[in-house]
Amino acid sequence: MKNRVIDFHVHVFPDRVAPLAIKNLCDSANAINYYDGTASGLIKNMEANGIELSICLPVITNPRHTIHINDYAIEINEKYKGKLISFGGMHPDYEDYKTEIDRLIDNNIKGIKLHPVYQHTYIDELKYINILEYALSRNLIVSIHAGLDPGFPGDERAGACHLRNMIDILTERGVNTSKIILAHTGGLYEWDKVYEKLAGCNVYMDESMTLGIMENRSGEINKLCDNELFEKIIIKHGVDRILAGSDNPWTKSSDIIKNLNKINISDDDKEKILYRNAIKLLNLE
Repeated sequence: MKNRVIDFHVHVFPDRVAPLAIKNLCDSANAINYYDGTASGLIKNMEANGIELSICLPVITNPRHTIHINDYAIEINEKYKGKLISFGGMHPDYEDYKTEIDRLIDNNIKGIKLHPVYQHTYIDELKYINILEYALSRNLIVSIHAGLDPGFPGDERAGACHLRNMIDILTERGVNTSKIILAHTGGLYEWDKVYEKLAGCNVYMDESMTLGIMENRSGEINKLCDNELFEKIIIKHGVDRILAGSDNPWTKSSDIIKNLNKINISDDDKEKILYRNAIKLLNLE
């Protein structure tokens, strides 16, 4: 039977800015892009690779762009209903975050994206804690870039220690953290620390940019998380809280199933990761 796949981690850009955005991001991270960054290009890529639904995660790098980027997220959801679901974004320096979160909810946005590295703020700083507390109190999903970033070598603003401190602070405040998603299986290039500090916490993880290899424009091949370590993480964390993801356009959508098929878990558990957990979290059925 053909696998259903919901990709919980992709990026799209408005048509007019996509070429420059893709170029700048590829230049900064020495990365390869596997589609052109537009919504129509993403859908073609999805159709070619058997992806049923993709969750778009906008990264706001300047607080002045917050309204505009969130307007585009609302537009994506209206125009591509059934194919794409876009979250909104939030910047830690956007002061009127409660009003904007309320506006997103009023426009049926299901979640927001935070990126501590690109937003130059540690994830356990009070600015983020306050945004997280309010967003989660309004029943929004919050997807957070976790771990290092190829474009900012050595930057630990989203490192495992800071993520664990964030979770602990929120828990002490009585906040339910179960709708937080830590991208890249809890921490890109920090999976040993993820196993030690984050696996088992009351959060989801998406497995984007975790398994297999990462190739850059220089032809260098970087091995990502060891399959055995990934298995240990999901056993400790619980397979019910793992989501499939590609981080397209930076990795291939076709690798989601290919890489997951190399993991020693049951077919039922693979189905949970590929689509069932996403359906439950998004309340689609």
